[in-house]
Amino acid sequence: MKAPFRIKHGRMILAVIFSATLFATDVLATDSCPQLVESRAGSVFNMSAFIKDNGSPEAALDTARAAVTKVNRGGGCRVLSDVAACEETLNLASVAINALQTCVASPGHRQMSGG
Repeated sequence: MKAPFRIKHGRMILAVIFSATLFATDVLATDSCPQLVESRAGSVFNMSAFIKDNGSPEAALDTARAAVTKVNRGGGCRVLSDVAACEETLNLASVAINALQTCVASPGHRQMSGG
């Protein structure tokens, strides 16, 4: 079957190399950040999705810190009906914040972000 368009062999190779480079850059950009974090109690948080949703590890770190601050300013976990679930969520948030701080401070991340 013939392709509906003609591409010279050299251009096809360049396109494949370019695509592979973009894929490798995307993988390297997130290498310094864990994909998942887990609390001591076994709760798991999807860091890669959180970073993607926020646009960058720095933005994800700011969002996580703001959420914890909001809970603490509102009276903490004791004002909620399920104190244990709230405390576990805050513990998991603490693990995530520590991982994000490490990620943002890593030489690989600084190099990829231009810092």
